[in-house]
Amino acid sequence: SRNMNVLIDWIASKGGYVHPQLKLAPFPDSGVGAFVDGTKGKSGLAVGELLVRVPAACILFADEESTNGFGLNSDGSRGAFDSGALKQMVLALALHTERTKGADSEFAPYIDTLPKSLQSFPVLWPTEEQDVLCASSELARGQIAAQTLQLRREHAHLEHCGAKLGLTMSFEDYCTAKLLVSSRCFGIGGKGDVAMLPLIDMPNHSAKPHVSLGRISPAVVPASKSTTSPEKPPPPPQSQNTMEPADGRRAADGGSGSQSNGSGGDGFTLTVVRHVNEREQLYSSYDRDQTRPAVSWLLNYGFVPDGTDTQNAPSSQEAAELDDLPQNISEASERSLRAIQQLETFGPHTHGAIRLLKIERAACLRECDVGS
Repeated sequence: SRNMNVLIDWIASKGGYVHPQLKLAPFPDSGVGAFVDGTKGKSGLAVGELLVRVPAACILFADEESTNGFGLNSDGSRGAFDSGALKQMVLALALHTERTKGADSEFAPYIDTLPKSLQSFPVLWPTEEQDVLCASSELARGQIAAQTLQLRREHAHLEHCGAKLGLTMSFEDYCTAKLLVSSRCFGIGGKGDVAMLPLIDMPNHSAKPHVSLGRISPAVVPASKSTTSPEKPPPPPQSQNTMEPADGRRAADGGSGSQSNGSGGDGFTLTVVRHVNEREQLYSSYDRDQTRPAVSWLLNYGFVPDGTDTQNAPSSQEAAELDDLPQNISEASERSLRAIQQLETFGPHTHGAIRLLKIERAACLRECDVGS
């Protein structure tokens, strides 16, 4: 798309690099994702090939310095948010601030590629749709309520702090910015700093990722122009340590204090760690340890990936085989079935919630079998 071409040109203009075979396209059930386009005499990408290098000038981040002034209550006392949460909040404020600038924002090429709709996140659903999900899932009911309360507390705190700096943001705008950040941003370094990494955040999730995130050593960053030719790729970064994303794949937030240098170091890279075939969707991993429960995926990312189970739940394959259900099922299972059928009428944005209910329903049926 035009927006993606603008983003790639912007990254290159700042000294970055994007592999010429890397392309973006919509995929069924997973939205826009990355894939490898073939070239003459070459099929796919081999392990070790550099896909993306994003320089510090393209990065929005939040570190300890950028949160100064945002951690205090109105009476000057220390606020209730820990350092990690505060960085996430401040980064969300920064992202919103840049979005309000429109084409005048330094980060407009990146912001224009961010999702325009976050309908798949239940916390943003109309009350009618939330009620259907919450009536069937106790986990969802409790955690949606807690997530909403937390977002309101964060917004109220930022509203107070931002007013002193001339920054304003509605609760709806904060929810949008916070969810964009929490579902797309990465934890960097060992101090809980967080960053938005353009283009690096585009691959969808898989338990078997093709790529790994690394940090660029200052010694290999070109002083000016970038190289986009496949015959002359930039020198490989001296460090390829995998960066563990905060809160799963990414982290969340930062604020008006966020900048495009400093904590971002000299930038980040995305490197192939598993062979990618031509036209194959290219995956990253948002949860390297594969420990995130299904309800957390739904609330924080808006989807539930294959192979995700709730506690004591069967495998996703077992959950998917529940088309022909026994007549003698529990009341909870019947309630889940009714909710699934009703959610299907609301539209495709409820796909993740339906998957959660199927997993929970499978667990219920298994417990009934064990009990009998």
